[in-house]
Amino acid sequence: MIGNDLRRYKKVWDLSSEKDEQAILANALFNFLVDEKLLEVADEETKELIDNLRARILELETEYEDNPSTKLETQISQLQEQLEEFNNFSDVYDLEPDIDRHYGHLQKFNIEKLGESYAIGDESQIEDATRESLEEYLEYNSLDLFPSWLIEQNIDEDQVIGYLEEYYNESIYHDPENYLDEEDRELSDEQKKRYQGYKKRYDQLEERTFELSRAREVEKNEDRKDQIMEVIRKIENVLDNLMEEMDELTENPEGEFPDEKIEEKIQEYIDYAKENLISAMDNLEIDYKNFVDESGLIDDIIRHDGYVSISTYDGNVDEVGFDGETYFIVRVE
Repeated sequence: MIGNDLRRYKKVWDLSSEKDEQAILANALFNFLVDEKLLEVADEETKELIDNLRARILELETEYEDNPSTKLETQISQLQEQLEEFNNFSDVYDLEPDIDRHYGHLQKFNIEKLGESYAIGDESQIEDATRESLEEYLEYNSLDLFPSWLIEQNIDEDQVIGYLEEYYNESIYHDPENYLDEEDRELSDEQKKRYQGYKKRYDQLEERTFELSRAREVEKNEDRKDQIMEVIRKIENVLDNLMEEMDELTENPEGEFPDEKIEEKIQEYIDYAKENLISAMDNLEIDYKNFVDESGLIDDIIRHDGYVSISTYDGNVDEVGFDGETYFIVRVE
């Protein structure tokens, strides 16, 4: 790679001749830096003086390499001191092209005079560079900092729901007590036998009560009617006790959870997830990256935020028109 002085001497970025990409980008960036008053351009008379000094220094340096002498060394030193008086002025050759492209696509230039570096490219190049920078970010970072709408817009809902169905089927069937209420249990075999016994006795007594009530209706003897009523009251007390026993059993089941209740609970979680996908994933601390369309996510980020994600130094992305084209500039150091 040739240095700035030789590049300047050969006028490799002179746009009056054949224009290559680096020359165009260098001139576009230089014009931007001048417009931003970061660099200052000399007037034509001063430019000519500076060019003559540089040309003479280069000639003497070449001569010195062939025939070194104290005289030549002194002359070169004196000319360099004169040239330093114009250090506040710049030209495009104060930009040093970097061997590495910024995120593989933008031409990077180092400006030693400013102690700064910039990257520049056309819209296609900055979009490709932004995409590459986001791909790199996504590779090593989670999506937690991105807004939920952006995640939802690019998540594979069917894939997530399929995962959740499998997860809840396995989890709830394996550990139903952590999901269902105790009252959702069935009666144990022993409880069922007791319940059936109580129920049978209850039905029998209820039938007996019905029969006694009919007998009382047709009974003429008042004393006999009172006796029948007394028996009915005793039976009703027994019925109340039996009902309490049965309620106690149904309110405190000790058996297994029925499949029907488990399936209802699974569906409850799935229905919630379909309406609140991100919340359902957050509840299980599911990594969004496993279910997100990364390419679509990056497209939406660029559509929403433009190219600011590539401008990690100050968050600014500047546009400059040059030679009929638009170029984008970011400071990188």
